[in-house]
Parts: sequence; structure tokens; C-alpha cells
Amino acid sequence: MTHREEVIEEIRSFADIGYDWDSYGSIVPSQAVIERAVRWVAEADDDIIIEHVCPFSGGGIQIDHHIPKVIGFYPDGTELTEND
Repeated sequence: MTHREEVIEEIRSFADIGYDWDSYGSIVPSQAVIERAVRWVAEADDDIIIEHVCPFSGGGIQIDHHIPKVIGFYPDGTELTEND
């Protein structure tokens, strides 16, 4: 299973966390919210690194990710990113 598939599986599991999962009365993310998050992950560019996903209070889903940022351009056309 790829990392992306594992993330999608984890997002789908949020449907089963139950009401008050955070002990503050939070609702479970709706199927519509879950599917929007799944779609975003499935369609994200390959260079986006998904670091963590979690439900958040009020029925939402948070996706922590990293996108390499270009910080330099060389005359020969190469680029220097913060990951180089």
C-alpha cells in the first residue's frame, strides 16, 4: 500500500471516531467532508508530501503537508529548493 493510500484509508476511518471524540462534544466529519479530503489527497501533485491528517473540532479534517519551495534559479535553468 502506498503512503497516499494509507492516508486515504486513515481519512476514511474518521467516519468511525464517534460523537464527542475530542471530549468537547465535537461531531464526526460528515461523509461529504471525508470525500472532499480524500479527493484532495488523491488529486494532489506527486511533489506534495502529506505529513499528517487528523479530524478537528467541529467536524473538519486537517491535512498537514509540505510543498518544496523554489528559492533559487540558475542561468542554466536549474533550480535550488529548500530540499536540495
